[in-house]
Amino acid sequence: MTERPTEPAPDAGDAPIKKKVDSEWKKKVREEKATEEEAAEKPPRGPLPEPTFLFFLSGLATQALLALGELEHPETGAREADLEEARYLIDTLEMLEKKTEGNRNDEESRYLSEVLHELRMRFVQASGT
Repeated sequence: MTERPTEPAPDAGDAPIKKKVDSEWKKKVREEKATEEEAAEKPPRGPLPEPTFLFFLSGLATQALLALGELEHPETGAREADLEEARYLIDTLEMLEKKTEGNRNDEESRYLSEVLHELRMRFVQASGT
């Protein structure tokens, strides 16, 4: 808190009156207002889709594309490659391909095969090997 001298009140004689200003409180109010404005700008989220194996695979593939620097990060807008994370996600998709063999339908098998091929090619390009 800071104290500021003010003009003397008409009946107070010559002594200035000191006002106490709580600048920390003002800062909190400004931060809360900014947070409320940001929340008001975000559109409400619609219902989530039915969970399926294809949506799950698609989510992992999207994360791999982000890690390869192929997509902009949704919050920062930056494209940053993290090849270690990309390799991990591709390995995870490969593990799922092996573990779910014989339990996938044709569409799931085709998608998984195609997305793995595409991610492997992009990984090779990104790593320069």
